[in-house]
Amino acid sequence: MACRIEVSGDARLPFIYSVSAHVGPGQANQPDDVELVQFLMAETLKRQTSSNLRIRSPVPQVTRAFDLMTGFWIYELENVLVSKLEGQLDGIVSPVRGHRLHFAEGKYWLIAALNLQIKLVAPTVFAGIPDNPQLSATLRASIRR
Repeated sequence: MACRIEVSGDARLPFIYSVSAHVGPGQANQPDDVELVQFLMAETLKRQTSSNLRIRSPVPQVTRAFDLMTGFWIYELENVLVSKLEGQLDGIVSPVRGHRLHFAEGKYWLIAALNLQIKLVAPTVFAGIPDNPQLSATLRASIRR
């Protein structure tokens, strides 16, 4: 079940919405976790102006089920982080551990990077995630806690 976690390390982002288990090929892929990842990726990609992306569409659909498109975009967005020396390329969205945005010095958790990107480019979308009617009732309830 996805959750809201207080984090440290960046004053712009005092908390994030995180997955509770890994999302990716062969992982738990719990529906709320997958939905959160799909939503954050879709919202990021709708507003993305980075030339680091090798492809820009189609944007992943929010289906709550891990699929090929979700896996592709996880890998592509990790590739962008790795190209800036800020991530790890494994095709898996991991839960944040230790209440930090980074798993190593300067290396962002992908879920944290997605939260930060939405917060910076669409602060009203970020603020409205717990009440967004496009998201399932179970996801909204789990991230309000």
